Amino acid sequence: PDGTEVVFFRDAEDGFDLLVLELATGDVRSLTETASLEYAPRWSPDGRKILFVGRDHREALPDIWTLDLTSGERRNLTATAGADEFHPAWSSDGRSVTFIRVVDGEFAVHVLDLVTGADVRVAFEPGVACFSPHFTPDGRWITFTRNVFEGSHPGLPGVFRVRPDGTDIERLTGVPGGGTSTSAAAGGSFTDPRDGQTYPTIEIAGMVWMGRNLNWAGRESYCYDDLDA
Repeated sequence: PDGTEVVFFRDAEDGFDLLVLELATGDVRSLTETASLEYAPRWSPDGRKILFVGRDHREALPDIWTLDLTSGERRNLTATAGADEFHPAWSSDGRSVTFIRVVDGEFAVHVLDLVTGADVRVAFEPGVACFSPHFTPDGRWITFTRNVFEGSHPGLPGVFRVRPDGTDIERLTGVPGGGTSTSAAAGGSFTDPRDGQTYPTIEIAGMVWMGRNLNWAGRESYCYDDLDA
């Protein structure tokens, strides 16, 4: 959180491990060395814990975990039978996490209160996938993406927001024709310093989102199924 270190995961021989890179020195230290798959790490706001997705083995369903950096304790926050749980994110005060839960093919945004243990489904629409929930910095909203089905635009992705208690859900982008609701979001751009390519961005409730995926290939880049980039 102080910008001096980066947490990431690496595909090891027997699983995925979590590591930390110290930016000033380039030193890398391991946080986990297990046969489990541990990935998608996120620092807690106070820097004391790591939130991540964990699976005991490659065929297991993913759960949401935390790692205490002081004690080394790994804690499974969800362990919901028959559910895929992923895309975790902290609230700015560190008291709650939001994530996606998929049960029988149905996607939903959930919020887990780490103090009380309350697990609340805050956004759900039957048959519609949703992804990437994040708390806004003030904690008043959760933004997420969900496919929008309207007329001749089946399944176009849109950005939504909802209160952490599941009320006041509204769509911010993904209007018919693929445009953006300018009353709810402001556009911008990002230039990748590695190759100079410029990508559209969108700012919603103080958070900046990429409007298009990065298209950059490095020496160690990998493309699934060996498809051309």
